Amino acid sequence: MRTGTIIAYNKKVGVGLIKDSNGQHIKFFETDSDSLPARGAAVTFDIGFRNRALAAINVFILKLDSESNPRFKARVSPSSLH
Repeated sequence: MRTGTIIAYNKKVGVGLIKDSNGQHIKFFETDSDSLPARGAAVTFDIGFRNRALAAINVFILKLDSESNPRFKARVSPSSLH
């Protein structure tokens, strides 16, 4: 799993960008999620193909609780991979 931060998100079209720990910008698609991704949120994710292009998949938004233990707040993943 890779880690990064959401740097942009367009909720009208459900697409955003993650800046990973290497400084690369990776597109992701928001689907089947109870909460919307927020700019600045820390995430973990995998890389996969979506519409014949590389994209972040299985994106998990991380939230730290009062004891500084990470817990998963929401899962964002593409409904179908191509």
